[in-house]
Amino acid sequence: MSKATALDLMSKATMGLTKLPVATAGEVATAEAELRQPLPDALKDFYESVSNGLKFGRLRILPVKSISNLKNTAESISRHNDIRYSDGFNGDPATFAEFFVFAIENSSRCFAFKRGSDWVWEWVQHEEQVVELDHQFWDWLVEALRQEAHLLRFRP
Repeated sequence: MSKATALDLMSKATMGLTKLPVATAGEVATAEAELRQPLPDALKDFYESVSNGLKFGRLRILPVKSISNLKNTAESISRHNDIRYSDGFNGDPATFAEFFVFAIENSSRCFAFKRGSDWVWEWVQHEEQVVELDHQFWDWLVEALRQEAHLLRFRP
């Protein structure tokens, strides 16, 4: 139900939502190898069947790098999980070892998965800890879209 709700909300957004062409299974596999972590099934499903990244309101679900669309995917999930390039987790190597970022809000907040988990966690710049949210990916996406509704202008 959450995936269907997310897709419905995305289809009703009249502005402020940018989707990319879906990723190939090979591109997703390459990202998993670079992250040294399998992606949660729901995130993998999102990349392969909905969009290879998504911008909406202040949020951005990071894409996997696509050679056929390098201009729009260079700031990929792999790059944002490389401590040399990421704004996340205050540059703490131990936190990067425990989590991987899949979405960002400007450069002050990110959303991540704990390695080996399907639950979404949130980190806010200058905070000491990453906080577990009560959402898996599709539920998180529905909630995030609803929170950004004023910027997306949903049609009835």
